[in-house]
Amino acid sequence: MDALESKPEMTPFISWYLNVYFFLSNSRQQGFSGAAPIPLSEITNYFHNFPTVSDIEMFSTVIMKMDEAYLSHVQKKQESKRATKGKGTPK
Repeated sequence: MDALESKPEMTPFISWYLNVYFFLSNSRQQGFSGAAPIPLSEITNYFHNFPTVSDIEMFSTVIMKMDEAYLSHVQKKQESKRATKGKGTPK
């Protein structure tokens, strides 16, 4: 099966959350150990400043779950990079 045939449908609802997530991602802190989670204060500030949804609990949960998935992906990628870094050619 072709990847384009099996891609999920991008509904306006999903697209909106994705755009909000990308917007909020700019507010995350970066440190020596990598990306930090998006601060809850930034998520709630967005909710109050751009009142397009009515349920703050659902809104914050969706954004935090998206962020958890992203951070997990980044962590696995970093661990894989570290594991292969030490596997150079023997001397």
